[in-house]
Amino acid sequence: MITLERIAKTYDLGSATVEALVQVDLSIERGEFVTVMGPSGSGKSTLLHILGILDTADAGIYTLEGHDLTTLGDRELSRIRNEHFGFVFQSFNLFNEFSALENVMFPLMYAGMRGPERRDRAEELLSSVGLDHRMGHYPNMLSGGEQQRVAIARALANDPTLILADEPTGNLPSEKGEEILTILESLNRDGVTIVMVTHDDELGQRGSRCVRLRDGRIESDTRKAA
Repeated sequence: MITLERIAKTYDLGSATVEALVQVDLSIERGEFVTVMGPSGSGKSTLLHILGILDTADAGIYTLEGHDLTTLGDRELSRIRNEHFGFVFQSFNLFNEFSALENVMFPLMYAGMRGPERRDRAEELLSSVGLDHRMGHYPNMLSGGEQQRVAIARALANDPTLILADEPTGNLPSEKGEEILTILESLNRDGVTIVMVTHDDELGQRGSRCVRLRDGRIESDTRKAA
């Protein structure tokens, strides 16, 4: 599904240059649940952002579904990002002025879906994450766990081939974090490919595969026995 070859990313911080990723080779197969772990500053979030085309590499080749994305322009990359990826962030990233339903409808508007169809799709997704009774509530009226469930519903809006989750349970109590992880595991069983960054060793073992980074390099890549 995805192949990264010799991916490198460097950030210039003025007085210092940081090599966030160094010659990273990584393949992700359809249907996997990959957890990405490593100490702070190891390159976890940078890797996730490059996978989701939220950032671009300085060097290397990114292949998605057999197509080289390296030479594409911003408009084409934006289209691919909207069609293929769903994002779930630690800080939820919801629009505070929108209700839960409107937050989930938002990406469907950009996809060109008609109003009644957008509403039906958003209601279906919110029901699937157990929020059918909270659709009209605004983010400040929802708990952290509920906000993250809205974010997951929004990530699923355009039926993505891959969900990228950056510390999705990081701002939640352990019980609510478990609820979110259970939802992600259920989605994965239904065929959704997931890549999740986490600092939690226990959560890191819940995927089908664990990639560990250190100093911008892949230190280990372990698959669970079938």
